[in-house]
Amino acid sequence: MAGLAIAASLLAGPAAARTEALLVGVSNYPAASVGNLQLIGPKNDVALMIETLRTMGLPDEQMTVLADGLSETWIDRAADGEPTKQAIMDALARLAGDLGDGDTAIVYMSGHGSQSPESHSEAKAAPEVDGLDEIFLPLDIGKWSDTVGAVENSLVDDELGEAVRAIRARGATVWLIVDACHSGTLTRSASGLGEDGDQVRKVEPGALGIPAEAIAAAEAKAPKLRSGGAPSKPQTAVEGAGTPGEGEGGYVAFYAAHPDQLALQRNLPKSFSKTVEKRAHGILTFALAEAIRSGRSSTYRDLAFAVLSGYQSWGAQAPVPLFEGDLAGPVLGVESTGPRRYAVDVTGDKPAIEGGVVDGIAVGAVYALARADDKKGEIQGYARVTDVGTAASTIEAVARDGVEAPDIAKLGRSRLIVATLVEPAVAFTFTVAKPDPATATDRGARNILEVLDKLVDGPGDTGIAFDLVDAGTEADLGLFVSDGRLWLAPGGDPPVTEGRDRTPSVPLSAFADPSKAEPRVKQVLTSLAKARNLIRIADTIDDKAVREALTVDAYLYRPELGTTPAAAKAPDDIDCPDYPKDKIADGAISFTEIAASGLDAPDLGHCDVVYFKLGNKGENPIDVTPLYVDGAGGIAYMGPGEGLRLLPGDQPRIVPVRIVTWSRKSKAPLPIGFERLLFFAVVQQGRDAVPADFRYLAQADATKVASRSLGDSALGALLNGAAFGMGAKRSASVGGIGEAGVVQFRWRVRAPGEAE
Repeated sequence: MAGLAIAASLLAGPAAARTEALLVGVSNYPAASVGNLQLIGPKNDVALMIETLRTMGLPDEQMTVLADGLSETWIDRAADGEPTKQAIMDALARLAGDLGDGDTAIVYMSGHGSQSPESHSEAKAAPEVDGLDEIFLPLDIGKWSDTVGAVENSLVDDELGEAVRAIRARGATVWLIVDACHSGTLTRSASGLGEDGDQVRKVEPGALGIPAEAIAAAEAKAPKLRSGGAPSKPQTAVEGAGTPGEGEGGYVAFYAAHPDQLALQRNLPKSFSKTVEKRAHGILTFALAEAIRSGRSSTYRDLAFAVLSGYQSWGAQAPVPLFEGDLAGPVLGVESTGPRRYAVDVTGDKPAIEGGVVDGIAVGAVYALARADDKKGEIQGYARVTDVGTAASTIEAVARDGVEAPDIAKLGRSRLIVATLVEPAVAFTFTVAKPDPATATDRGARNILEVLDKLVDGPGDTGIAFDLVDAGTEADLGLFVSDGRLWLAPGGDPPVTEGRDRTPSVPLSAFADPSKAEPRVKQVLTSLAKARNLIRIADTIDDKAVREALTVDAYLYRPELGTTPAAAKAPDDIDCPDYPKDKIADGAISFTEIAASGLDAPDLGHCDVVYFKLGNKGENPIDVTPLYVDGAGGIAYMGPGEGLRLLPGDQPRIVPVRIVTWSRKSKAPLPIGFERLLFFAVVQQGRDAVPADFRYLAQADATKVASRSLGDSALGALLNGAAFGMGAKRSASVGGIGEAGVVQFRWRVRAPGEAE
C-alpha cells in the first residue's frame, strides 16, 4: 500500500471536495433464478477497479465494495457485503447522505442485465419507447412475479435513476459505470473463460420466467417512437438520472454497450508474454482501467475516447460503448493531475516499478527516478523498462542528460524511490493466430501455413516483429480458412462471413501459386500490422505538443440522397451528390452538437461528409498529414496534393472527408466499422524547413496489394518503424520527436439497414 499511496493523485484537488465509490460485482448468480449463467469476470472487474481507484489516490475507507467471490481474486481487500438488492439500495442511500456540494460519487456495477415489461407506463411522462424496463441483476435475483408484474429483487432502471438523482440533489456529481448489457435479448457474455474455447451465456427475459405474452403486451402499448424497427433514442440503464435540475450536481455515465449488443468479457490483457497473467474481465472495465492508469486523460471525453480505442481491436464484432453526460468536465473535478509516479521495488532479483500492462507501460520507456519524500523531485537517475508484467515492470539503469546510470538498489529502500515517465515507448509486436491446420484442405491454404511456418523463425524481409500463436488463441489478428477464403479477424474471434459487417477476407486462389503465396501472405500481415502500429503511435503521443497552436474543428454534412435505382445491389448502391470541397457545406453541424451521447464519435453512413477546419494560432509553421485508417487496415492520405502547411495567421484550411460504404465501380461493399482520421502534426521552426510529410504511409487495405516507400525526420523515423519494422523492433521510444503530436477523430461507419 505504501507504493500506491505515493502515486500522483487525481483526487488531489481542493481539500473540501470528497470522492466516495460504490463498487458492485455479481458473479455467482443463483441457479434457481438464472440457471447455469454464472459469471467469472465481475469479481475480477471489482478487484481491478479497487486497484485502479487506489492509483487515483482513493483510500479503501472511501470505497464500499459489494461483491461475491472477491476473496478468490488477487486483491488484498475484503468485500463489505454481498451485492444484494437491498445492500445496493442502502449503499446508494448512504452516498446521498454522506456527500454534498462539490463532492463526487463513483457508482460502478458489473454483472448481468436484462429487460422486463415496464410497469405503470401510462403514468409516466416519458415511458420506455419499447415498453421494457432495463434491469440489473443483483445476487439475490428472483423470478418473474405475476402478482407484482416484476422480476423479484431486480434493480430497475427507474429505481437506480431515482437513487442517482438523490445524490445529485445534494450537489454531488455522479460518475456511473455499468459493465453489463441492457438489451432484451442480449446480455453480458461469459466467453473466453474455458480451456475448450469461448462460452457465450445470456440472460434472456424468458430465463427469468417473464412470459412472452407479457413482453408482447408491453411492446404493443409502448409509444410508437421507432425507426426501422429499432428504438429511436439512445438506450440507457438509468432513466432520468441525467436530467438536469437546478442546484444539482453533475452526471457522467459510461455503459459497456448499446442496447442491441453483447457486452463482451474476455481473458485480458491481450498479451502473450509469459510474465503477464490473463484474467476474465469486461472489456469496458479493462479499457477504462487502462485509460485511467495511463495518466493521459484529463477529461471524461479523453477517457471515453481511450475506452473506444480499447474496443477497436475487437473488429466488427465489437460492441460500441455508450457515453452520456458532461464529458467535457475534468475527471473527478480535478483540472490537472500532473504525471503519475510509480513506486520502485528493489527487493527482487531486478529492480521494478509497480506498474504493468494495464498501466500502459511498454518495453523501452524511460523513467526518471527521485526520492518519494523530496517535494522538489530532484532526479537521482534514469531507468529504462526491460520487461512488462501484469502489475510490475523490470527496469535497468541508463545514463541520460548528463546523469550517470545509477545503482538503483542504493538510491533508497523499496517504495521510497518513485519513477516518473519522461520518454514513452510503443510496442510494435503484432500477434497472429494461425489457421486451424484441419481446415487447410485447399492448396492455397496449405501454402499459407507453409509461409507462416517460415515466419516463426524470424521476420525475414517483412521488417515487422510478428508473434505467431496457435489457432483459436486470442491475438491481434486471427486467420481462418472457410468458404474458399482466408478471413482476417481482429482479436482472434471467429469471423463474420455473412452480411455487410463481414470480416475482411482474401480468396484462397490468391495463394495457390507457391511463388506468389509468400509475398502475398507477407503483404496481408504487414498491411494490418502497419495500420495497427500507426494507431498505437497515435494513442501514445497524443496532441499535447501541438494543441496550443493547432486548432482542428469537425463538422458533419449529411446530404439528401436520391432514390436507390431498381437495379441496385444494395441500399447504398447509389451515387453520392456533389459537395463543396473548399468550404463547409451549408447545413453542416459541429461534432459537439450531433452526438446524442455527448461523445464526439458519431455513427457515419454512405455519402456523409466530415469537414475539418484546421488553423494555426501559434508563431511557427505547422505541417499536417491527414491519414485515414479504415476498418480493413487501409491507410489513405486525405490532404491536398501539394501537402498541408499551416502558416501563422493564415485563413483556416478545409479538409473534407466523404464516407462511402459501397463501390459503384466494383459493385461491392467497402469496409465498415471503427475508423479514424489521424492528423500527424509537426511544428517547424521556420518557413524554410523541409516539409514533414508522411503520406508515404498510405496503403491499400489488407485485401489488396500495397506499396511502400520511405521518408525522414524524427517523427518520420518513428513512423517508419511502425510501418516497416526497421529491423523488426518489438518496441520503440516515442521520445525525441520534438514539437509533434497527433490529433485524432474516431467514428463508426455503418451500412444502411444495420441494427442500431
